[in-house]
Amino acid sequence: MPLTVPEAPADLLALFQAALADGRLFKLSWWKDSIPSSLPLLHMAMGGQLSGEALYICRFLLSIAMPLLLSSMRLWTRVYSVFLLLLLMYTMNSPTWRYPHCGFLALAYLVVAMWKLPNAAAAPKQKVR
Repeated sequence: MPLTVPEAPADLLALFQAALADGRLFKLSWWKDSIPSSLPLLHMAMGGQLSGEALYICRFLLSIAMPLLLSSMRLWTRVYSVFLLLLLMYTMNSPTWRYPHCGFLALAYLVVAMWKLPNAAAAPKQKVR
């Protein structure tokens, strides 16, 4: 998903209202044609548009994805959430950052969702007779 919008279109509110009225707002093709966007986050980091720290955090998040999926401990989701928040902060400090796009908003939502995940319920212990 695109991370940032380099230039906001003129009269953005009227553009959204017209697209919402006839249903074009809910089509991917309208978003691609009407709203200019940047590359996705990982492509920007690998292309050098973001700082080296952002690329390192992207690699780190990819490497701990498997323990996150396999573990039932809340600690992994909290660590993942903190590093996603750091990644958001580094992207906002890049020279290519202008306005948030849907990818940025999805990452912000993921930070909150990962932080609020509950622990897995522990299995009840059986008495050995």
